[in-house]
Amino acid sequence: MRRSDLHDLKHFALFAELGDHDREALASEIAVQELNAGETLFAPGDAADAALFVVEGELLLCAPDGETGCVGEGASVGVLSLVANTRRETGSEAIGHVRLFVLTRSAFERIADASPHTACRLLAALLRDSADLMRSAATDLG
Repeated sequence: MRRSDLHDLKHFALFAELGDHDREALASEIAVQELNAGETLFAPGDAADAALFVVEGELLLCAPDGETGCVGEGASVGVLSLVANTRRETGSEAIGHVRLFVLTRSAFERIADASPHTACRLLAALLRDSADLMRSAATDLG
């Protein structure tokens, strides 16, 4: 990740509350991936070993039952894969050009070893986001 990309991390809820020092600790471990229209990012059943953050463009998410949805700039996909050994439940394909930040589980573990404070702040943000999603889902059901 380029130093100029550090500002873009602030656009993601997971990183928004982190200080500059924490974001700099993450930057050395976050990779940038680019996809062209129609390229597959992952398929249902693939190992979920990284959190993905959409910097530019849109991804089409396709469930095995045919249900689809789109995520765009500022969205994150698979953040729980940083702490859970799971498989992808959907497939994903680029709609046009897509630029992503990729944080793998092994990179997160290196961050935790090198900067436990940063890892704790990131885990706290992940738990808050997960709790918000669960509350939202419960509200939709009830």
